[in-house]
Amino acid sequence: MRRAVAAGADLVLINKFSKAEKAGHGLAAEMLAVMAEGIPLLTAVPDEALVEWTGFTGGGATLLAPDIQALRRWWAGAAERRDAAGHP
Repeated sequence: MRRAVAAGADLVLINKFSKAEKAGHGLAAEMLAVMAEGIPLLTAVPDEALVEWTGFTGGGATLLAPDIQALRRWWAGAAERRDAAGHP
C-alpha cells in the first residue's frame, strides 16, 4: 500500500477493517496513510465494527449499500473530490 500511495494511486482496496485494525494493528497504519493522502479507500466493515470504523475515520467515511449503483455513485463523488483537490 505504501507503494500505491507513493505512486499516487486512484483507489486502494483493502480486504476488510477487522479486529486487528480496530486495535491499531494489522493494516491500520497503511489505511490511515492512504486516507491522509486523500486517496479513496474501499473496504468491507462488519456491522459489529461500524462504531470503531467511524471513530477510526474521524466520521469521514461513507457507508455504501452492497450494490453496484451505490459503488458507482461513491466513485464518481470520490473522483470529483480528488480532481478538485488537485490530485493527479
